[in-house]
Amino acid sequence: MNKRCLETDLFFSCQEDRFSKDFILWASLAVSAWSFLVYYPGIFYADSFERWDLYFQLVRMEGASRYMGTVLPSLWMGFTYWATGSKAAVSFLQAFLFFYSSLFLIRNIGNFKGGWCLLSSAIFIFCPLFQGYSVFNEPGIGTVIGLNFFFILIFSRNRSGGFFDNVFRFFIYFLIFSTIFGFRSNTITILPVVLFIFLRKFQSRRNFGVPCISLVMSLIFVFTLPCVLTQWRHVQKLELVSIGVAWETVQIIGRTHDPQYDGYLDYAGRGKGATKNALVNVGETEWDGFLGGQGLQLSRVITPSIARQIMRDYGRIICAHPWDFMMNKIYIFGRVLGISKPLVFNEFMGDWQMKLAQEGFRSTPKRDHAIKDLNRFMNDQCFLRKPFLIFLAGFLCLQLSWLFFRKEAYFIGIMFLGALFYYAAFFITTQSFEFRYFFPPFFLITVMAIVVGTKIIDRLVNYFKGIRGSSSE
Repeated sequence: MNKRCLETDLFFSCQEDRFSKDFILWASLAVSAWSFLVYYPGIFYADSFERWDLYFQLVRMEGASRYMGTVLPSLWMGFTYWATGSKAAVSFLQAFLFFYSSLFLIRNIGNFKGGWCLLSSAIFIFCPLFQGYSVFNEPGIGTVIGLNFFFILIFSRNRSGGFFDNVFRFFIYFLIFSTIFGFRSNTITILPVVLFIFLRKFQSRRNFGVPCISLVMSLIFVFTLPCVLTQWRHVQKLELVSIGVAWETVQIIGRTHDPQYDGYLDYAGRGKGATKNALVNVGETEWDGFLGGQGLQLSRVITPSIARQIMRDYGRIICAHPWDFMMNKIYIFGRVLGISKPLVFNEFMGDWQMKLAQEGFRSTPKRDHAIKDLNRFMNDQCFLRKPFLIFLAGFLCLQLSWLFFRKEAYFIGIMFLGALFYYAAFFITTQSFEFRYFFPPFFLITVMAIVVGTKIIDRLVNYFKGIRGSSSE
């Protein structure tokens, strides 16, 4: 094994400052255990139980399996259940990976050692949102963990190693890229940022080969997995994207005031009058009334054959009414960015439809109190749910780093680009303006702010030390 520093520094570091690495490890274990015990068995919502159901359907072949979204979160949850025998174990393991990768990333970007590592880590750890989200059973957390490890490896020193080093690097990169692109399908929009990093980071063909091959193989794996499951386990993938498209179509119909569209999407409901009922009940998201009742039916909207028809009709109405489409998109942009109204924070639930109780778990008063406090905190601090303010703060951090910390400016700029490109996917199509979809960009910008803020404090401390030293002379 080549003893020089490789990307494997993350696990077998040959850098100095052992104190910071040990502190990050033990602090991550401690705060993960704390969050796990407070929120035991974790925070689960409707989609979480859908993913558990998919895993058990795949393993036990219980009837015809259908799934929405992506498959890898279910496989990850199933793997931890297989390894530990507990559904709660995924919450603890996820929390540890989240805190460990986050603290390591902050330390590496800022090159913090000793007390500065403690300060930056404490700022992150004591944020109540991160403590709660660390045990939140939601794909966005897996995406954040994958991005963390990717940035750690990319920002570390890179030297060529031997055959076994390259094999190890391949599997690490493959696992990371599969997590990034496999937990949320919309993360494909950050692919240009990944390619830009590759072109800047890897100057030689030898260094470029391993991560590039890993990226290609992981993309092939992620996008062919549904086809494999369809053939092997007879699993039907439901088209979630058609929900947002149907919602936009109904919104455009409402803007046209054209009676010829009164029955435009009736085939996606319970027959004649479904479009009219959806139009009457349509709200700011798909759950406000346009789905269900006498309107469009979720079970039909996400059926692949009907979803394809909805996509075609969406294209037709755009061509017929481009102005109404543009005005509706402007409204969506305003909502996605939190300009007209803050994002909704309602995903933190105690026990959704008593599902946890059915699984044998019991919510404690401490857990209920913690969930209530976190919901109150996020509802009171509404500026945190306004993405345009968070992006402005991120841009300010980028400018400050460019002015005062040129060494860190490149890394901070890459993270800011990642946040922008990730959230750009929700401008293309979305149907629910919830904070959980914004969490990965929020996280990246928060890390930027912690790094820049700690560096500024460090600079000020050194400045005043210099003044005191010169005055004493």
